Amino acid sequence: MSRFFVSGYNSDSTSEEEDLLTSDEEELLSSSQEEDNDESSDSEFGNDSDDSDSDDSDSDVRPTGPAYFLKKSFLKGSRDDDSDSDSDEGKRVVKSAKDKLLDDMEESIETINVNKRTNNWTVVLNEIDKLQRYVVRTKQQSIAIPNFYIKCLASLEEYMNETNENEKSEKSLNATESKSFNAARIKLRKQIKDVQTRYDFYREQPDLFEREESVDIIPSNGNEQSAEYTAVGGRAMGPVFAALKQIIESRGKKNIDKFEQIQTLDQLLSTNLEKGSAFELIAIYQILLSIRFDASANQNFMPVDEWKKNEDDLNALLDVLYANIDKYQLSELGSTTDEIDIEPEARADGVKVIFGSVTSLIDRLDDEFTRSLQNTDPHSIEYVERLKDESSIYKLIVRGQSYIELITPEDIRPSSEQLARITLRRLEHIYYKPNQLITANEAEAWKGIDIDSALVSKNATPNELIEGINTFLHNHSNSIYGKHSLLNTIYYYAVNNQYNQARELFLSSQLYGSINHAESTLQVQYNRAIVQLGLSAFRSGAIEESHKILNEIVNSQRSKELLGQGFNSKYPNQATTAERQKLLPFHQHINLELLECVYMTSSLLIEIPALAQASNSAKDSKRKASIKSFKSKLEFHDRQFFTGPPESIKDHIVHASIALQKGDWSKAYQLLSGIKIWKLFPDNDELLAMLKSQLQVEGLRTYIFTYKAVYTKLSIAKLSKVFNLVNEKIYEILEKMIESNEIGGSFDETKIFINFTSNEPQRSRLQELAIVMNEKVGLLTEKNEKTASNGYGKKQNQPQGQQQQGQQQGQQNQRESEENNRFRYANVNSNNDEFQAAV
Repeated sequence: MSRFFVSGYNSDSTSEEEDLLTSDEEELLSSSQEEDNDESSDSEFGNDSDDSDSDDSDSDVRPTGPAYFLKKSFLKGSRDDDSDSDSDEGKRVVKSAKDKLLDDMEESIETINVNKRTNNWTVVLNEIDKLQRYVVRTKQQSIAIPNFYIKCLASLEEYMNETNENEKSEKSLNATESKSFNAARIKLRKQIKDVQTRYDFYREQPDLFEREESVDIIPSNGNEQSAEYTAVGGRAMGPVFAALKQIIESRGKKNIDKFEQIQTLDQLLSTNLEKGSAFELIAIYQILLSIRFDASANQNFMPVDEWKKNEDDLNALLDVLYANIDKYQLSELGSTTDEIDIEPEARADGVKVIFGSVTSLIDRLDDEFTRSLQNTDPHSIEYVERLKDESSIYKLIVRGQSYIELITPEDIRPSSEQLARITLRRLEHIYYKPNQLITANEAEAWKGIDIDSALVSKNATPNELIEGINTFLHNHSNSIYGKHSLLNTIYYYAVNNQYNQARELFLSSQLYGSINHAESTLQVQYNRAIVQLGLSAFRSGAIEESHKILNEIVNSQRSKELLGQGFNSKYPNQATTAERQKLLPFHQHINLELLECVYMTSSLLIEIPALAQASNSAKDSKRKASIKSFKSKLEFHDRQFFTGPPESIKDHIVHASIALQKGDWSKAYQLLSGIKIWKLFPDNDELLAMLKSQLQVEGLRTYIFTYKAVYTKLSIAKLSKVFNLVNEKIYEILEKMIESNEIGGSFDETKIFINFTSNEPQRSRLQELAIVMNEKVGLLTEKNEKTASNGYGKKQNQPQGQQQQGQQQGQQNQRESEENNRFRYANVNSNNDEFQAAV
């Protein structure tokens, strides 16, 4: 602490401190000392009063040194300080919050009245903003709007109208004031609109506003529960809608506690649930549901307890709508009004259509349910418990669809967006389920619903339900609903083992021509449909069709992304929120291991006989390229020094293929049936029976291709015993092989033996290897000749017959390519969602 502020400081204490004083300070000190001497001399010769004064002065120590220059108010024990504090205590008045608020309003109004006469509209604009905030505070504190505020608005409007008329002719305001003047007029009109009832009443009877008490507002019909209030011919907002309007105006603003608003609305709902009108309840439910959704907008998903509250409130809202369907209807076709308490005009039938959307509320609730499943561990008990709520949300969707059907006229149903959206939402909850689950869901959903659906009867079978929804959405004016329903229907047919219907519907739709230009969600649904179509083909025994459909998508490196089940090309934390939300919940996933198992089993049944045919026939050497992929798996297995028993799915299939190459179909069936993943199919026993039959047939074909060069004839009875097939089946298979020129041979007259005939000479294994070596040496010689001629070899002219044969082969390859393109997967691209081409 500096010595400057030390009390009782003496300037004569040290010589060093005297040196610190400037010359001016020394003069001031000397003059002060002379004055002190004069005063002391006067006091010596003064009267008694002077003595009393000196006694009083002795009580206050006069500062010396640098403390002399401090203000007296800063000195301890100063008289001025005491006097000021005494005077302040005498003037202090304690005001209530209401009085303080009203004083602030009066002060702002006085400022407005002063500055409007000087055309200082910038200040007026600021004071109008202050008044607006003061009015909001009066509503929050339940203070009646004062009369002087209404009078200020009226006088200010009149003055501004006069100024505006004068400004049209004189142009006396500069640019800044003119801009502030226009902004002030706009805000003034808004404030007048907020108190329009009182303002109009002031224009009618201004004398009532001369008193200090606010003008009372009384009900026009004597019913305190009515939402209509008047003030001698005017109309004021009721308490319910006043609270709702205050909440609506605060939505979207910062520092607003949404949970407090939810609590307020819950209290308002419980208060008016019994005595409130239907119009009030509908308005409360709409705002309450919206704010609950907004409260969880920044979270990964809506909390379960809040979700269940919204579900209950949505059901309660539907109860109110059903009970008052002849008076009020909630529809997207309704018209909006200027204020929330104003009911829309009634139609010719007396029904008032309120603007709102039951479909949007149900969609949002269902989306929150999906988000909660996406953010829950699918292998936990919580996921299973959460999935139980699907039946309740499906029932809500059915109730919502029935209500939308009731309020939608028949002539606009084919173009009704809200009806199409909720119908598609219903289809998305059932298309991937087997018929047994759909029947159980429908029975649970229609409990307590007396009315029937106009689109599909509530007693319809699952097939009739899916086909009825698909027919309605396919005929909708917006084609996107028809495409989604078509793919969902194909998926449903495939899951429920109706392969022929699914394939016919897929080919007739011709979606494969334009799917790459569609949005990503439709592309994912397309890929899911063709994958399920391939699985259905395998279950029905169409092995070649299944292999053709699943070939591309299984060999793709993006199978998870293509099916909407995850990400292969990026880490999950690198995906955007929008991309993660497009993923399907776990219970709708297609098992990728099952998909790969079906594809490899199909490859085994197709390529093992083809490999045996190609290895024993020189004509089929070109076919080796098409079976190279499966052959590489066998060669890799042969190169292993130590091979234990099969463990994985791939090991079982490779061991089964080795057994099938030897003609041991029973061992191959034993290995394939030991794969536990087949139990994921609902018809497991039928599937294993189909596998057994296919292995017997392909085992027979492989045996014939392998040993036709060894035997000149074979007994059909012996083949029937080895492969456990009836003679007629053996004869049918061999006859088909002969007709397709896969083997050369004929049956004897009794059809007991098959005689093999071949134009090719019988070769040993060594001869076959020599032929292969000769081909490779020829290829190597041709490459050397091209290299020696610097890569420019002479091109020989082909005969005309060979050219025609090449053209025919090219056309055949083109037709096969077009056939394969029908089952080519859609390359899912999220960029199509923003820049979608018109289809």
